[in-house]
Amino acid sequence: MRVPARSMVVRMREKLCQYVWSSSQRGLPAPLSIAGLDGYIVDVIQRSSARKFGLRWATVRASVAALYLFARFVGEPDDIIAILRAQLREFEMRERGQRALKFFKLLRTGNSTDKLLDLADNLLLGADAELSPKRRHQMRNGAAILAVFANAPLRNASAQLVLGETILWRGSEWVIRMAIQKTHTSRPELFEFPLHPECGRFVDAIILGDASLAMLPALRDRALSERRQLFVLSDGTPAAATYVPRVFQALTGNSFTTLRVMHYSDAVQHHGVAGVELAKPAAQHKSVDIVKMHYIAEQVAEIHSNNLRTRREARTRDNRDDLWATFGWNVDSDQPEKANSTS
Repeated sequence: MRVPARSMVVRMREKLCQYVWSSSQRGLPAPLSIAGLDGYIVDVIQRSSARKFGLRWATVRASVAALYLFARFVGEPDDIIAILRAQLREFEMRERGQRALKFFKLLRTGNSTDKLLDLADNLLLGADAELSPKRRHQMRNGAAILAVFANAPLRNASAQLVLGETILWRGSEWVIRMAIQKTHTSRPELFEFPLHPECGRFVDAIILGDASLAMLPALRDRALSERRQLFVLSDGTPAAATYVPRVFQALTGNSFTTLRVMHYSDAVQHHGVAGVELAKPAAQHKSVDIVKMHYIAEQVAEIHSNNLRTRREARTRDNRDDLWATFGWNVDSDQPEKANSTS
């Protein structure tokens, strides 16, 4: 067996420490045992269930996968490896089912990045007709949340942008630039993403507020120098860290985490399987395997099946045309038509 990558070694260490603690709470020895594994999984499920967004089978699967990798690497007894393998398969199945529910919720609302951008346009236009200043401010915030994150589907923890720090004005466009800490990576990864002017105008709308358009450059410079949050409440109070995900869900009916699902779904829909590579930079992904596992397995399978169906229908249509041209056979009526003859 190959030596695991450093990130996997770190994950194994974390899960082993959790396992030892869990076993000690039950008076069990530290080495891997069937009773210890059963107790550890119960603890992982309970901890995950107590979190804000509830039980995620991906968390349980990742914990078991780390122990399974460790067991194989160090040569644990066959019964321990067999138990871990069986548990891993079970939680992979549960994870797939939970992921399917995410796709189901997305399909039920019918949302896509194109639809989000249309909603953002309408919301921003509608703000001009609103009499309440507070309501106008909320509508501009909502429009910017839809437009900016439809283009740059950030994670919840990175969504609270700060002018002059994580969103910058360069030349004639807004640029999102931040260090993103991903799971089990020792160093944050730099994410730099320029916003198209059609998207950047939503940021400008927040900064401008009800002021004259001629004031925009001065207001933009002041906001950048103050290093204020992009999304603030109508009284200028900085919004809470949960503000962006809450507003997004209120406007779309989908959780903020579905943004990357929409992002990849639309890319695959418009560009086929090649759309995965086009969508990866905005979604802060480097590994195609991760993308396929969590975001596009269903879409890629659907595209392949649609292509296969299209080719099959084309062959059938060509065969029908050949029969008609050669024999005058109407395949729809299953009866040959007599050719007109002259005597």
